[in-house]
Amino acid sequence: MNPHNDQRALTQASSNAAKRAAAQTLIFLWKDEQAMFTAPELRAEFAGHYDRRAPLLVWSQDQVVHPDDQGRLSDCLQKLACGIPYIEANFRLKMRTGAYALCACTFTLTEGKIPQHIGTLRVKGTQQIPRPEIHRDPLTGVLTARAFFAATDKLLAQKDRQYCLIRCTVCALKQINQKQGFARGDHLLKLIARFLRRTLLPGAESLGRMDGNDFAVCLLGGPKRALHFAQSLSRLFENKSRHRHADLCFGICTASQNTTPAYLLYDWATVALETVKGSDVHNVAFYDDQLKKLEQDKVYITSHMACALKNDEFKLYLQPKVLIDTGQVVGAEALARWLHPKDGMIMPDRFVPLFESNGFILKLDDYIWEETCKTLRRWIDNGYEPVPISVNVSRLHFTNTDLLRTFRFLTEKYQLPHHLLELEVTETAFIPGWQELLRKMRLLRKAGFALSMDDFGIGYSSLSSLRDLPFTAVKLDRVFVQGECASDRGRIVAKNTIKLAKELKLQIVAEGVESEEQAQFLLENDCHIAQGFYYARPMPAKMFEESSFLRLKTDLNRYQALKKLRAMPLKLKACQS
Repeated sequence: MNPHNDQRALTQASSNAAKRAAAQTLIFLWKDEQAMFTAPELRAEFAGHYDRRAPLLVWSQDQVVHPDDQGRLSDCLQKLACGIPYIEANFRLKMRTGAYALCACTFTLTEGKIPQHIGTLRVKGTQQIPRPEIHRDPLTGVLTARAFFAATDKLLAQKDRQYCLIRCTVCALKQINQKQGFARGDHLLKLIARFLRRTLLPGAESLGRMDGNDFAVCLLGGPKRALHFAQSLSRLFENKSRHRHADLCFGICTASQNTTPAYLLYDWATVALETVKGSDVHNVAFYDDQLKKLEQDKVYITSHMACALKNDEFKLYLQPKVLIDTGQVVGAEALARWLHPKDGMIMPDRFVPLFESNGFILKLDDYIWEETCKTLRRWIDNGYEPVPISVNVSRLHFTNTDLLRTFRFLTEKYQLPHHLLELEVTETAFIPGWQELLRKMRLLRKAGFALSMDDFGIGYSSLSSLRDLPFTAVKLDRVFVQGECASDRGRIVAKNTIKLAKELKLQIVAEGVESEEQAQFLLENDCHIAQGFYYARPMPAKMFEESSFLRLKTDLNRYQALKKLRAMPLKLKACQS
């Protein structure tokens, strides 16, 4: 039998299968991890055992997805678990003919009494399974990622030798490709690969191109040689490459136990590299015990976050906003605190950045918003005069949810006037999708919701944001109150920042006030509302009610500073000066 005929037959069969699958968009439906419906064509054309499992789990667990796309699929599974409502991704999936089909997939979370996911799959093209002997990167000639890990595992098996695994990244390759063209970027990658090949010991060390702008090196020796290697390559690259803005960054992990697989060492080197990305001071970092502890903490937080939300471990805390001259509470900021049954209080700086990166912040924000509305409703039912509460809005909400619909639903559900909810937006939300952000903010403002710019003054685009976006208030960042006021130049900047906001007819709230001197400076410069430890720390909603409405001053220390400030004739003093 002619092998060429066999190959042609396989290619033709793969092409026919792909055409059949691509003739329509294939639909699948699942709830939790169980498949509710899977298109028959999907079952017929693609590899895997399609039982009661969701198709994504079949692709992952039955090795249907191409090994190089497994990380992308895992990322999608994590985002789905965190409640991201819409995801688009491309995967290479194995067909029953043995070829891989490049598929465009979408995953949508439906709303209703029984939330479930709808998936779509459309075939974009096919490719044959790479031959085993093809394990070199076609551009640079170094090992591919899979081949590098295999070669490195063999090196690490030599127990009488010490190795370090280094991840090297060309930090500005994307900008070079955009500004100077892909030919320049490719030339740069070839140059680095040539430098690396000349430096390494043949047979004793390994080199691979992992993806795009990343290389990996398994280097013989300890941390000193790894550091010298990185510094020498940086200097050589700077002198020879003529790409001044294409800095190299290095993450280094020592193989202390040769039983650790290469891919895990690479992941740890990646953790180290992330700490120096974008730094103008350092470009080399080692994976050490501190980073290991942080990474373990990240895994711990991630593994507990869903159960914590389900078990009501997240609590609503409120921090008062007060009139500086009288101490009257005129508002509050809603904050999240995690009361773990074993670990006690987990502060936001430990979990909020992680939730922002993995998407879980969407679920946490939804929970805090609802708890805030419940609290406002309780105040009204108890006959209190409610004060507005500001809630934080993550940038992910502007790109993944219908904010106007969400807040209208909540205010209608709890029968609340819209002005009692103030939406605080940080400047990080302004970067992607400016026009869409502006459109959504205008709709919210038109519906009667107040909008506040959080952390005003610390970003480069704050002034243009004030000019273009429909804010009703600004929160003066704590750096103006705590640090900037310490110098004459700082006082001038803070004073004129307050003046600018006033001229734009925006309410000003100073956050981070911690001393009488800071409060007096603000009042003398026409900022009348403040928030900070000088008045009160964030407290449970019940305690806020007692201190603000029932005036039960059980914590005398909290109010001692406030009482002292009330007695000061600050306005008179300001006029006299």
